[in-house]
Amino acid sequence: MKTLAWCLSIAAFLWCISLSSRLKRVERILKEPEVRREEASLGQILSKNIGSCVKLELEDDCDCNFGNTQCRILDTDEKWVLVRQEKKGLEGLIRIRQIKGLEFVEE
Repeated sequence: MKTLAWCLSIAAFLWCISLSSRLKRVERILKEPEVRREEASLGQILSKNIGSCVKLELEDDCDCNFGNTQCRILDTDEKWVLVRQEKKGLEGLIRIRQIKGLEFVEE
């Protein structure tokens, strides 16, 4: 009897873990349209201001060198923005999803 109870408890535990991963997947799917709208609006702002200098506030997990430095917007599309750091001459692509905020800087 103890063996049966032990097996059922392990099965219930594994079932709960699978439900947890499914719930996280559903939450991500539900949040995706909201993220797309935010990306689209930020992408429109960036595309309207190509050639402008900005300071980008990036997500913490972004490991690029363009956070909180003065950059010039060179080009954008629906997912990426191409920027150049004027002082160092570095160019790089940044996902629009990784941009938390931006501040326009006068030259």
